[in-house]
Amino acid sequence: MIYFASHIISTILMFLVGKVRKYKDFLLLLLASLPPIFLYGLRDASIGTDTSLYVTSVFQLATLYDSWEEFLKHILFGSKVEFFYAMWNFAIARISTNFNFFLTATGFLLYTPFYIALYRKKKQIALEIAIFIFLFVLYYILAVFVT
Repeated sequence: MIYFASHIISTILMFLVGKVRKYKDFLLLLLASLPPIFLYGLRDASIGTDTSLYVTSVFQLATLYDSWEEFLKHILFGSKVEFFYAMWNFAIARISTNFNFFLTATGFLLYTPFYIALYRKKKQIALEIAIFIFLFVLYYILAVFVT
């Protein structure tokens, strides 16, 4: 239910982005992106197959190492984690060791480009329909295939 409410709020705000004047619409765009970002970031570590498979363990390792070289050595030779994902983990672990902060920052990295891309096409597409389809596919359709 919380997922659905989050998606409805984001969809309504995206509808308003297409209806208000310039300069106010970017603020609404930011507000529209926050529900899925916070939903992604404030979830428990036990929710989602990604967190149980690799996200938690890689981030915990990143918090343990002070040296990028040592962390990279351990990650690249000890597991099959991509270089940029390891770099992202290490960078965020330097800012905060809180796992939910890491998830929120990652959610920002994942969602923001999509919202900005939609914003740039707001004259050609219905923003509310595009974001609703995106969130529906991401959370409901893909979840069926992953679980």
